[in-house]
Order: sequence, then C-alpha cells, then structure tokens
Amino acid sequence: MLRVIKFVFNTSLKALKLKPIKNPQCELKVISDSEFAGDRDTRISVYGYVTYYYGAPISWCSIIISD
Repeated sequence: MLRVIKFVFNTSLKALKLKPIKNPQCELKVISDSEFAGDRDTRISVYGYVTYYYGAPISWCSIIISD
C-alpha cells in the first residue's frame, strides 16, 4: 500500500491531456489499420481502430488473431 501511495504522490503532476477540437459542427472520425499474416513465421494477423469525437479519442480496439 505504501508503494501505491508513493506512486500516486510522485506522479500527481503527470497526466495525459486530451483537448477536443473547438468546432461548432459534430465531428466523428474512425481510423483503422490491419495487417493480415504479416509475420511469415507465426502468421499472426493484427487489426485495430480508434474512434475520435471532436478530436478526442473515445474508444479503441486492437485484436491479434492467430491460428
């Protein structure tokens, strides 16, 4: 518990700051990417996406598919 408390106090000034775009129109943007069996040894496929609303990320997903 003391390690957790010390961590919280030592990192209290660090944060991920998200700033939405100041735009009167609603903006919803989704970006996706994929790689199908790019690694020849493992044939692992990777897919992912990020959803932005007014420029701030609101959801994301990353999926690894292997046989």
